[in-house]
This record gives sequence, C-alpha cells and structure tokens, in this order.
Amino acid sequence: MVFTELVSLACNHFVITVKRTVLGIIKLKKNVISIADQTFS
Repeated sequence: MVFTELVSLACNHFVITVKRTVLGIIKLKKNVISIADQTFS
C-alpha cells in the first residue's frame, strides 16, 4: 500500500512539474514573439 501511494505521489509531482515547465515555455515564447513584433514593426 505504501509503495503505491509513493508512486502516485511521484506521478502527481511529475505531472505538476511538467505542466509548470510547459506553461513557462509558452509564456517565454509569447514574450519573445511580442518583443520580436515590437522590434521588427
């Protein structure tokens, strides 16, 4: 029982980390795109 709980906790943590990373990358891309638009326009 303890092992499965640990595994589920690890999976949850992994999913949260991946979501945060993806969101961070998306924000970075948006910032870069807006900066590029301002620079080249």
